[in-house]
Amino acid sequence: GQKCVCRVKLKVFFHSRSLGCLSFIAFPNVYFFKQGFKKGGLYRANMAVVDVPEPEFAGIIENDELVILDFWAEWCGPCKAYGPVFKRVSEDHPDVVFAKINTEQEQALSQSFGIRSIPTTIAFKDGIGVFMMPGALPEKDLRELIVKLGEIDMDEVRAQIAADEMAGEAGQDSQ
Repeated sequence: GQKCVCRVKLKVFFHSRSLGCLSFIAFPNVYFFKQGFKKGGLYRANMAVVDVPEPEFAGIIENDELVILDFWAEWCGPCKAYGPVFKRVSEDHPDVVFAKINTEQEQALSQSFGIRSIPTTIAFKDGIGVFMMPGALPEKDLRELIVKLGEIDMDEVRAQIAADEMAGEAGQDSQ
């Protein structure tokens, strides 16, 4: 089977859990841009997959319940193979925002996520990063990911993040 890999270079607190064979990482406080859009606005109208420039990134993450990102580049063969899979799956899930981020054009955004391998798929639910995995996901795994993301209890995730942050602060106070 395919080995699950999670890698994060953000300077934020994170923790990882397992979604069956898929791993995910929660990124609280990934609000490095404060731009807003109306909930479900621009990104739900007539498009299965949208290209996201950096200034619009935070608005999508903050205002949509589930966002799946594909970090890619024009020169990348695996990215070209993954693109049609990403688009096909997006067409079956109009309630999910599927966004593509060109790593060549959006270098600062790519660097903020520590993208070192493309394609890389990242998912946010309720504004919290909950999945990150380099490599092209097979179509069945991408579909399974969407189901698993829907099953995540975000109240539990937020409670775990708060507990982990408190434990981290307590550890810093004792040093």
